[in-house]
Amino acid sequence: MEVQEYVPEGYKFTFQEYLFNTQTHRLTQAQSNWRSFYLLDEKRKAVLASWHLHVNEGVAKSPYKATFGGFDFSEQLTLDSLSHFIGKVSSAVVEPIEVILAPENLNPQKFTISRQSLLECGFDVVRSQVNATISVTDQQFEEIIHKSERKKLKKSIREGLTSKKLDFEDFHGVYQHLMACRAERDWGLSMSESQLKNVADNLSDHFHLFGVFDKEKLVASAITIQLSEKALYVFYGGHIKEYDRLSPAVLLHGEIYAFCQKKGMKHLDLGTSSMGDDTDLNLLNFKKYIGAETGLKLTLKR
Repeated sequence: MEVQEYVPEGYKFTFQEYLFNTQTHRLTQAQSNWRSFYLLDEKRKAVLASWHLHVNEGVAKSPYKATFGGFDFSEQLTLDSLSHFIGKVSSAVVEPIEVILAPENLNPQKFTISRQSLLECGFDVVRSQVNATISVTDQQFEEIIHKSERKKLKKSIREGLTSKKLDFEDFHGVYQHLMACRAERDWGLSMSESQLKNVADNLSDHFHLFGVFDKEKLVASAITIQLSEKALYVFYGGHIKEYDRLSPAVLLHGEIYAFCQKKGMKHLDLGTSSMGDDTDLNLLNFKKYIGAETGLKLTLKR
């Protein structure tokens, strides 16, 4: 096996890169200063692993501006082969490297191998967060949530709330709604509408919008991003404080869960519950009450 900064003609990938690591998404993060590395099997003409680093102000980051980055690799890749790949990349990159791994629950086996390989190659964990992910199965949403959330779900439906998947053309209205929901709580959004719309326009097939309505009034909404064939990520979600008593977020996530079932996805990533360096326990508990399991999300540096 050898490591190159390009993929030779005729070589095939043996894995799927997460959306944030694809060239299309990376070019929305930054147009230049990327270094890409590939682990190649010359006999099989196969790409076994890839890692993309953005170099800026003396630091190589993966991702540069995304929820996570890290390396993608074949399910069959061994710990020693991945460590070999990381070692070669580390030797080729003179700048300090910062990497955020994909959340543990999206693929526990790959997470374990990734973490251990990085540690053995001299990386240190500099941030550890709790991530919440719902495993999407044949069970209905009502069956996987806590009984208290089931009562809220039934109440919201009884009082006339409805949920549905929205069109991509509704992006502006959904973003403005989410911004208003955050403003009510003195929170902000991490990306401006123009920044996020630029990404969405380039990857419209990966962006899915959802809403909960009281008649014609939008009371809860979410912008989600399809990370892979198997995973959907709730990037932004929120509801109007006026509707706290009906907990429309439960109905909203039920609609998103049903969409995942329909599309054959296995993971609904609800993200971390971090407020700065602390964990918002109320938010984390809500995610657990609607069926999520917790796992780690790690940032490492060398």
